[in-house]
This record gives sequence, C-alpha cells and structure tokens, in this order.
Amino acid sequence: MTAAPTPYNLQLVEEESAKLVIEIHSTKSACAGAAAAYVLRRIAAKAGAYAPGIQERMFFDLQREMNGRNLDLVGLWFRANQEELSRLGYRFYARRVAFRTAGVANWVAAGEGFRGAILPTSASRLYPGLGKFEGHHAVALTVDAINGDGALKQGLMMVDPYPGVPAPVAEPPAQLDLAHRENKYAALVVYWAGYS
Repeated sequence: MTAAPTPYNLQLVEEESAKLVIEIHSTKSACAGAAAAYVLRRIAAKAGAYAPGIQERMFFDLQREMNGRNLDLVGLWFRANQEELSRLGYRFYARRVAFRTAGVANWVAAGEGFRGAILPTSASRLYPGLGKFEGHHAVALTVDAINGDGALKQGLMMVDPYPGVPAPVAEPPAQLDLAHRENKYAALVVYWAGYS
C-alpha cells in the first residue's frame, strides 16, 4: 500500500515538471553572440549549473555587437572569458570547425543537451522570400524539448535570434545546409566537460 501524497511530495512533483524557460535575445547586429549565449545557458541548465544572475553580465556582453557580431568575435570572447567561466564552475569548451551541417547536427544531437553549435548562415537562403536581412546572420543548434505526436520529447532544435523570423525555435529546416554552406561550413561547437 502506498501512502497518500503529502503537500511536500506534491511540491516536488510540480517542481520537477516545471520547464525552465531560457530567453532568446533578439538582435540584428549580434546574431552569433545571441545564439552562443542561448547555447551556453541551455547547456549549463542541462548540467544543473545554470544560476541566472551570476553569469548574466558575461552573457549580456556576448550579446553585444562588439563581441557577438560574427563567429570570429564570439571565438575571441570565449578565449578571453574561459578562465572566469571556469572559476564560476562552468566547464564550457569551444572549438572552431568547418564541418558539413549534417555532421555538426549529428554531433550536437548525440550530446543529449551537453553540446551545441553556432552556425553562420545566409538568412536569405534560410528564409527565401522573407525580404532583405541586415548584418551577419547565425543560428544555434541545441537539444531541447519538442512536441511530437502530442508528447514532449527531446530533439535537435534550431534557435534563430534574428527578429521577425517565422519561428525563433524550430526543427532545423532542409535549407539550413544551403544557408550554412554559403559560409564555407564554418561553425563554433560548444560542449560541457567535467562536473558542475
């Protein structure tokens, strides 16, 4: 015979079923930085180390144009902040690669939430017929909960911080490879290593 649930037990069940909402910073001038900041927050949350408020100053700086305009600047931000991230308990590592989109997507999906990638893309190729896009465009690939057949399941998601796109979070579209290829398949892959 099982005991009747207590208010404490009910509270635990409600807390475990609550979904953490991570905001996507919308920007035209720092897409790569906003995509990277989203990936870092999502990976830290998966690792159980996300503490909103402590590292937000750093992530805010990453979302500014001077640090997040393109993949090169985001890479420099990682190198400059690696020691401070580590001191805060964040075991992020980033690596610049040039792999086909499918290879990067498979790598991110295999990480089950502990990996992500930032892909510079051609927005006009990704969203044909949507109009003119300004500045550098980039998207993030991460593993997140998606609705499938009425049930929530984990899956590969594309996050687009550019304002006015049809869906800021969606499954990667077929034209992502073409949009990514225009940037010579450049990507910044990010992963969690170690313990939180």
